[in-house]
Amino acid sequence: MHFELKPMPRPRRSLLKGFVGGVAILTASSGHTKEKPISPIHRVVFQVDSNDETLMKHAISGAVNISRNYDQLNEPYAVEIVANAAGIAMFRSDISPVGETLSMLRKAIPTLSLSMCGSSKTIAEQKEGHELPLIDGVVVVPFGIVRLVELQEKGWSYIHA
Repeated sequence: MHFELKPMPRPRRSLLKGFVGGVAILTASSGHTKEKPISPIHRVVFQVDSNDETLMKHAISGAVNISRNYDQLNEPYAVEIVANAAGIAMFRSDISPVGETLSMLRKAIPTLSLSMCGSSKTIAEQKEGHELPLIDGVVVVPFGIVRLVELQEKGWSYIHA
């Protein structure tokens, strides 16, 4: 941070008899007065916790709208979809009703991340008796709910699809 000394206007003698010396005020300046302020990155996380195709499409539609808006404004952004509970069906390559759409979306939005709850995945695998096949690019996190908390604590906007 840069500090700059600025002189105070001289007081009238009649108001301050016996005043000796000068007074200065410290003002804080970022030093970037001539540059355009940098836009903060827009960060949005969508939670999908249902195997309802309509809700999955809401998350996808929201990601597309965010992308269109901030691309047009030339502002940085990041989008993450976190699937937990029954919502993990969204990221399963064997049953996802939106698998092909997600593949196209990942190519269209480079800042898109897909996170699956590892706990929900383990429960489904135990129930079904086999490892779940995932869509390319899906990252398994230990707990989807914890991922949501951590992103919100870092300033991400939360949207429940």
